[in-house]
Amino acid sequence: PFGFYTFANESAEPVLVVGYAGNSENVSPMIANAGDTVIVPVSIKNNPGIVDYAFDIGFNTGVLTYISCAGNDIDNYSVYDHSSEGKLTFVCINDLGKDDKVLINFAFKIKDDAKVGKYPVTVDSTYFANKRGRKIKVKTDTSNNAVEVTEPCGEEHEYSNIEYTATPNSCTHRGVSVLSCKKCNHTNIVYNDATGHTLEKHL
Repeated sequence: PFGFYTFANESAEPVLVVGYAGNSENVSPMIANAGDTVIVPVSIKNNPGIVDYAFDIGFNTGVLTYISCAGNDIDNYSVYDHSSEGKLTFVCINDLGKDDKVLINFAFKIKDDAKVGKYPVTVDSTYFANKRGRKIKVKTDTSNNAVEVTEPCGEEHEYSNIEYTATPNSCTHRGVSVLSCKKCNHTNIVYNDATGHTLEKHL
């Protein structure tokens, strides 16, 4: 009755995904130039009904500076900044239902003197539990976890018409999207205004 809650079907085992695989136009919020801001999403797949969870995110402080984070339809979370140790600790109590979703988007600034290259963002010390308090064994997928620093194209940027939505806007909160240059992946952070309330008259 105690210990990890596992699954008979191995393919259904939940997976914590760090990073972004891109899409048909290779738009990624994790590829950018020195001095740009990048977004590192952390997602859950094969979600069995997680309620309580925590994990550490590790990053290269010689290249990346932590700026902020934004939950995606979640609340009741805290992020503890341990940049001096090269990590962030994310803690959340939030019923995720059984949907696969982005849990959190971490924003980092690439330092102005960062060299071209790939810099992995790691995950460690994971803890996940369901409504009954049973621990859930969760695999990690870091196959697309690297922040990639590229050379600027040195000309007018040509942004893709496909954007990565880090945080959708709502009635009261502005959203955040990322546009990437097709030539060099320079990022442009776009803030989308709150939509405001739509009031309905009830008789």
